[in-house]
Amino acid sequence: MGMLYVIDNFISSDTPLYSSTISAAAWVSLDLIYNKRPSKPFRWAGQGTPAAPEWVCVDLLQAQNVTFCGVFNHNFLLTGSADSLFIQGCNLPCRGISGGCNWDAPPFEQSLMARLVNNFRNIYEVIDATYQYFTLEVVDQNNPYPVEVGDWVLGNAERFVNARLQPYMADGPSFKRTRSTTHYGQNWQQSLSEAYSFDVEIIVSGAANQVDELQYFLRRVHEAGGKFVFVPREDLPFAYYVFIENEGDFANQLARGRVRKAYSYKLKLQSLTEGIAIL
Repeated sequence: MGMLYVIDNFISSDTPLYSSTISAAAWVSLDLIYNKRPSKPFRWAGQGTPAAPEWVCVDLLQAQNVTFCGVFNHNFLLTGSADSLFIQGCNLPCRGISGGCNWDAPPFEQSLMARLVNNFRNIYEVIDATYQYFTLEVVDQNNPYPVEVGDWVLGNAERFVNARLQPYMADGPSFKRTRSTTHYGQNWQQSLSEAYSFDVEIIVSGAANQVDELQYFLRRVHEAGGKFVFVPREDLPFAYYVFIENEGDFANQLARGRVRKAYSYKLKLQSLTEGIAIL
């Protein structure tokens, strides 16, 4: 199975957001759920219960076809027998608004529970839902902390037509930390944050008179601030919110003819930082 990517998030400063609760912490606000900084999460006041789940609802202002739902840098455990995690859609308003949807039985509801990977902070699901209002609903009763989400992405999953991701890419975690050594030779370290880095090679081939879809992809990512959602293999439950570290020298010409051409594009990707510790 191939690579997926999502560039544009339908959730933005233009789309009204509503929530069941908001943490009393002074630095928490609802707009943190789409700010492309997963390390600074939105936090609810509690963990939710089956009778009163925690939720956040977005008004997309018009019905939008959504084919990707991503939740990045969450702290969900979902170990309780009554715990749940849903993406829901409706064409009637969010809870608490007159004439709102019956969110206990919405026209679209899909569980994300099976997508949870232990010790991995991201969840994604490919869906096909066309609605104006979407809700992310969670019950996580065994969580010792209020539930939180770094970023929530609703968008369109895309695939390359003439390009393919080469296998055996270099990837792995990278860690940020401070180090110091005292005059007595003691070594002190403070873990600050973590990220995931990728060295990706993508091969593109096509008619010589076509604009390479990789060039078009890179322009779109550049216009979006260099950040996008990266799913290396759509048959696996791993998604990353990443940025492109290299700013040029992407392409190497492999073959060029009057009819066909082939290029190798090499991208250095790093996931947006998670788990920041403030000194």
